[in-house]
Amino acid sequence: MRWNRSTVLWGGVALLLCGGTAFMAAFPHFRLAHLLCHMWAAFSVMVIGICFCMAVVLKRDYLSSTHAVLMSFFCVGILEIVCALLQLGGLFPVINPYYHFTGSFDNPAVFAMFMSFCLPIGMYFTARSTAVCRLVWGVLTFCMGAFLILSASRTGILAGICSAFIMWMPKLGVIKDYRFNRKRIILLWVALALLAGVLYWCKQDSADGRLLAWKVSANMIADRPFLGWGNNGFDAFYMPYQADYFMRNPESSFLLLADNLSHPFNEFLWFTVQYGIAGLILLLLMLGWILKNVFKGCDKQKKLWISLYFALAIWAMFSYPFHIPFVWLVIAYLLSVSLFPVFARFRFVRPLAFCALLVAFLYSVPMAVSYKNEVHWVKVQEKALMGETLDMLPQYAELYKDLKDDGAFLYNYGAELHFERHYNEALKILQECASKYNDYNVQMLMASCYQHLGQPQMAIEKYRYANRMVPNRFLPLYHEMRIYRENGDSVNACEVARTIMNKPVKIKKSAAVKRIIQEANECLDHYTERVMRR
Repeated sequence: MRWNRSTVLWGGVALLLCGGTAFMAAFPHFRLAHLLCHMWAAFSVMVIGICFCMAVVLKRDYLSSTHAVLMSFFCVGILEIVCALLQLGGLFPVINPYYHFTGSFDNPAVFAMFMSFCLPIGMYFTARSTAVCRLVWGVLTFCMGAFLILSASRTGILAGICSAFIMWMPKLGVIKDYRFNRKRIILLWVALALLAGVLYWCKQDSADGRLLAWKVSANMIADRPFLGWGNNGFDAFYMPYQADYFMRNPESSFLLLADNLSHPFNEFLWFTVQYGIAGLILLLLMLGWILKNVFKGCDKQKKLWISLYFALAIWAMFSYPFHIPFVWLVIAYLLSVSLFPVFARFRFVRPLAFCALLVAFLYSVPMAVSYKNEVHWVKVQEKALMGETLDMLPQYAELYKDLKDDGAFLYNYGAELHFERHYNEALKILQECASKYNDYNVQMLMASCYQHLGQPQMAIEKYRYANRMVPNRFLPLYHEMRIYRENGDSVNACEVARTIMNKPVKIKKSAAVKRIIQEANECLDHYTERVMRR
């Protein structure tokens, strides 16, 4: 590869865009870091789109910069490994203290996702380098694979193995030979079955938790199969469906595995829940058309593009890659290099490119306003957490005008109103929130509002609903027991206390759970003594 001014420029821009998206997540303030990552990723996608349109309109060779861009992405992967090594050595803080290392991210699965994309890139350059360069590329690629395994991400390992297998194949044409070779087909399926079995048994509970999410999501799709539940449909209706599932299956083996979810760990399922089978068919047709053009292409990077698409597809089947900011850049760049040869030959490409740029500009204005409001919200939220909640309520009321369709904002606003004991106002906001974002936490907060407003029956109803949503939680039962005790209902208080005592514990070492069980035991002892005295 020859380095010139243009190549260095493309490499620098790619390093800035990708590195910024990855390492902004390491900011100490989690909410602000999350927002900045999304803002920078959205800006980066727009830059890629503008560069693509300009190259098409001006008839420039867009693909000549691919090596520089890929090297820049790989360099960010090296920086992630350095960050992980410093975390293992205790020299750099881990964002999520539950793990030994996460790189610049808050989850080792996202770190593994980055490594799984870097692995085929490293293999690509290793195969095309000579002498010393090949050794360097080989060592760095081995490090990527090693940290991918150390991350203990089953999806990451599977994605890495599949993408590496595609890069290892001499020619993609040999896939046709497998179709007519029974032995190879049998061996391939046996190997895949063994690999899937090993990965399943490594973290069986986690895998079973995904099965629960898929099963409940399938129930949602069955009720609205064609057009889905619309935007925010999963956030608004998944947890009520999970509550309904456990109400109909009280002895389910998934009871201890249930959690408060905002995603089914499958992008295709999530998309179908939101937009129905009609939306899924359109998505798959578009993906098929893109892959057809990739396979038809004859450029030297064909295997690399296909391996990256396969890695992305595997992540999409078992995780939530489309919700990770740096993946937006990967998708945008993959689409641009895949479709450039098609659009370069298109007859009306110039007016189409100008229309795309105009749409992007028009879309960027409301997007900028939305991000501005979210930045304001983060600042207000920070001050509220510092004890200035009462002073911030007028600011929340002002933000409500622009963010009333954001379920997360409504929950936060309701929580702050609850904290300041404005229970009627909090309940109104939370009821509105439940139509857009309804989960265990929303129900618990609504129950607390009813409890403080002197409506114990409504509070109990909400606590029970929250308990059905996530049956392994002890807090709803604890509050229900306390309401019965405060109202002198010893029979129901003892019944709930016995339920707590007999309830299986998911996290054995939880101090909060131990206190709740101890208080339930004291409740039973107290009422038993009173009965004996009589």
